[in-house]
Amino acid sequence: MMKTAIFLGAGASSEDGAPLQSEIFNKYFGGLRRAGLSQEDDEERALIKYFQRMFGIDVAACDSHTLFPTFEEAIGVLDLAVMRDEAYKEFTNHEIRSLRHYIIKLMTRVISDQLDKPQEHHKQLVQNLIRCDKLGETIIVSTNYDILIDNALALHSQEFGLDYGIDFANVPERSTDRYCSQPDTEHSIKLYKFHGSLNWLYCPTCNTIELTPFQDAAIYPANCHLCGSQFSTLIVPPTYFKSLTNVYLGMVWVKAELALREVRHLIFCGYSFPDVDMHIKYLIKRIQSYRRHDLFITVINNYDGKTDESRKEEKNRFRRFLGMDVDYTDLCFGEFAADPLKYWEIGQ
Repeated sequence: MMKTAIFLGAGASSEDGAPLQSEIFNKYFGGLRRAGLSQEDDEERALIKYFQRMFGIDVAACDSHTLFPTFEEAIGVLDLAVMRDEAYKEFTNHEIRSLRHYIIKLMTRVISDQLDKPQEHHKQLVQNLIRCDKLGETIIVSTNYDILIDNALALHSQEFGLDYGIDFANVPERSTDRYCSQPDTEHSIKLYKFHGSLNWLYCPTCNTIELTPFQDAAIYPANCHLCGSQFSTLIVPPTYFKSLTNVYLGMVWVKAELALREVRHLIFCGYSFPDVDMHIKYLIKRIQSYRRHDLFITVINNYDGKTDESRKEEKNRFRRFLGMDVDYTDLCFGEFAADPLKYWEIGQ
């Protein structure tokens, strides 16, 4: 069976209403200003101090034009400090770890608010792949933390399981709900989330991971059932110095590479192939060079307001690394989701 992989980037989630990384802090602090900033809340006070001291931004006085760092920049400098066991002036190691947790909660709140009434493109894509009898031969990989595609697949959990490439500690081997049972690898859809997910809860004490159907778990943290330690949400920002030492994310990457070796057609949706994602470029180059037959690649990443210059730069990024045969289209994710079969047979 000839398999196809769909690679979902931030642009795909954005079409369903999720914020881009560059929008997260402006949306969050804009909402706080309208509601009234609270200097009595420990988290808000810590975040106000962090953006003031580290980035020179007074969140109480900023507006929609304020240039905030991206999510990956704001959390990346914290991650690097933790990895190097270093600190910043006026921020202790403990404060740095707490700030990381607060920023993840902040992002989760923004995503939850923005996706209160999401568009239906992910659901439409899954429904159309089922209708065309193509979902069973599809592998899905994603760089997104949100669970838009997870929820779209879970709507059909009585028909097939969902295989993240991870054995979750709280998920039984058998259940009437395949979304909440260990996957039958022969009858499950493979969904590999390279940067983690807002519904993956990691216990650093027990080194176990649990699955929750809710992406707001970071806002209302739970404790490990085995040791009582507080879970952390397992996400790793796509930074240059990204650490893939977490055993569970390592499993995801290994299983994704093995699965992608069987793919004949790779469809990028809402993904711009940024320089920061060198780990992903490395993986794609490995599967491209491993195979005996050509890997056909299609790019679907258009959107309203995208300039010709931006399109040209993006097209060149894909082609200079993956070859001149990359099919760079003028389609947006919503158009692809509405009729995926129309573009499915490209290169097959």
